[in-house]
Amino acid sequence: MIDGATCNAGVTRGCGKPLATIKAGQTPAAIALNPRTHTLYTANFVGGSTKGSVSVINVAFCNALTTKGCTQPVKTVKDSLDPDGIDVDDATDTVYAANDGPTNNDGDTLSVINGATCNGSNGTGCGRTPPTITVGSGPFFDAVDQATDTIYTANFNDGTVSVVNGATCNGKVISGCGQTPPEVTNWRGRAVRRR
Repeated sequence: MIDGATCNAGVTRGCGKPLATIKAGQTPAAIALNPRTHTLYTANFVGGSTKGSVSVINVAFCNALTTKGCTQPVKTVKDSLDPDGIDVDDATDTVYAANDGPTNNDGDTLSVINGATCNGSNGTGCGRTPPTITVGSGPFFDAVDQATDTIYTANFNDGTVSVVNGATCNGKVISGCGQTPPEVTNWRGRAVRRR
């Protein structure tokens, strides 16, 4: 945990201080913060196994100034599809984990986690297997456009970007999760259509 007030581009006096740490899942690959619920989510990519997970950390009690919660166990969402990207949709309080897959980057899904029931202070939904939506092959990263409620995944294997409608596929509404989202151009600039 780094104190951004004393360790940043303009102020560096706190950069040499020892850091508080917290034990998350194995091989954390990406993080996303929900400031409303004071929750930090980490995508834990194990690679070559089905032991991937998402760690759910209460940063209200584990941060650069308050470390009393840093020694407590974190909540965990099991994600055997090996997430390596993660982001939060503030409007729907949904966490989207991009699943690269447990074998040779063969994944093609986003896990859809209900942040209202799985956050730093409420873990009632963390033990549930999250629903998924199929995206392009090898999604390495995902990003939420908060203004349009759209989730984008960067799909490494097929050079596409999947465009997911967050209004119809989120932690509370899953009617659109069974539909394959549209994809945009590959790295050569040609339109790509899912097979």
